[in-house]
Amino acid sequence: MKISRDTQDELVFDHVPWPLALLILTFLLITVGSGLGFAMQGDWRQALMFGGVGGGICLFALAMSAERSQLWLDARSGAATHRRRTVRGNTQTTWALDQVDKATCQITRGSKGAVLRRPAILLRSGQEVPLLASYTSGGGPERAIAAINAWLARHRA
Repeated sequence: MKISRDTQDELVFDHVPWPLALLILTFLLITVGSGLGFAMQGDWRQALMFGGVGGGICLFALAMSAERSQLWLDARSGAATHRRRTVRGNTQTTWALDQVDKATCQITRGSKGAVLRRPAILLRSGQEVPLLASYTSGGGPERAIAAINAWLARHRA
């Protein structure tokens, strides 16, 4: 997640998985292009396999993984808003800012034992809301958590 805005009144985080989306889009273009090449040569079976099946798999992967997430903490309106935008649709959840207790880290282990993390917010009700659908092995979740907690501490002081 990347900080888009950090002021006394607002903290906005954005997460757009451009590298993943571009990688999947590259595979989509390769498979559909290969399918068109086979079709132009008259090999309809290969064209269907590459263009249809391969392209369909790439489109499915793109629809399932490309997600834009945004967390907006706004002291002026007293609201915390979490937005998710995917190919499948948009969701938006808003809480009163005083209902947000702190940011926390959700941890899991990958298939090879690597520790994976994702940021979440902990509400005063005890509910933990993940900010991203996927986990990562990088240091981004810790930076996001630290920034959210620092902003909340400044706002509450």
